[in-house]
Amino acid sequence: MKNLSEEEQLLINYLDQKLSKEEIQLLEETINKSKSLKIKLHELTLADAILRKNKYLEVPSKNFTFKVLQNLHNDNPKQLSVSRNGIFLLTGIVVAVGITAFLLSFGSYDLLNGNITLQSFNSNKNLIKLPTINFPGKLIINIILIATTAISFIVLDKTVLRPFFAKRAGMIR
Repeated sequence: MKNLSEEEQLLINYLDQKLSKEEIQLLEETINKSKSLKIKLHELTLADAILRKNKYLEVPSKNFTFKVLQNLHNDNPKQLSVSRNGIFLLTGIVVAVGITAFLLSFGSYDLLNGNITLQSFNSNKNLIKLPTINFPGKLIINIILIATTAISFIVLDKTVLRPFFAKRAGMIR
């Protein structure tokens, strides 16, 4: 926290009603002459109103500091568990990527290349000639394979690596 200037401290004491009548009168005259002091007083008044409005500010228990300091040297940190669902998801993704890569390497998706004709969607076949669209099936399967591999790395990071290294970092301390 930064040190407060004399003006700010006077304004805070003014809001807390800790000044004498003479100091209040002198401060109010100074505030009326200075635009920056008016702005500071307005900001402090708003902050004071917000803090006074919240009657239920959390106050830590009396032995809070003792508990925190005692747990700093605790040799048994809380274990971070690896999510079972995350492991199943990761296993499923790895199996799917493996099968897709296996089929891709044997050329199973080479037959997916072809053209899609849009002529069947045209009601007036003689008026509008619709183009055919080239469908590169192997390229699309490669893109899907890369995307699932990236997703599997993200899932691996979230479910296995982070808990493992967090647990290991806790043991070293």
